[in-house]
Amino acid sequence: MKNFPSIENRVDFSQLGKDKFIIMSKIIENDKLVQAIGCDFSDFLSEERKIDNPSDLLKERIIPFKFVPKVDESKGTFLTLSFDEYQPTDGQKFKKGKISFWIFSQNDKQYTDYGILRTDFIVDEIHKTFCRSQKIGNIGRVEFDLLSGISVNENYHGSVLRYRVYDWM
Repeated sequence: MKNFPSIENRVDFSQLGKDKFIIMSKIIENDKLVQAIGCDFSDFLSEERKIDNPSDLLKERIIPFKFVPKVDESKGTFLTLSFDEYQPTDGQKFKKGKISFWIFSQNDKQYTDYGILRTDFIVDEIHKTFCRSQKIGNIGRVEFDLLSGISVNENYHGSVLRYRVYDWM
């Protein structure tokens, strides 16, 4: 009988950090997302509000891990990522998991000139960006899983948008 390597030896997470970076890069390639996250004004899409260097948002407002802003220090809108519940599946040939986008904004930054809450606008743009992707980095198929409201603290509220992902091992 042939010995096969255990699943622990076949699961590869070496691309996890790169996948997070690819997702963050796709976010800052979307001008509407950049404006909604980085510009605190209610008319964030107006040409005069254009953010010149979207990469400045990385690590300040677009963060590759769960983050809770301090109530008295941080101001604005944030998008954070988490990769959760990764596990082997389908005869150990694939791994599945979930990518969550945590989108939250300071209460007084929620209202926009566009008849929609800032965080709802961001949810819609993220979904347009990622739901149509056949492949994101090393991540295979992406399927919508959940949209739910969140309260981060007394000053920040928004949504968590989650996708199921399937990947080759």
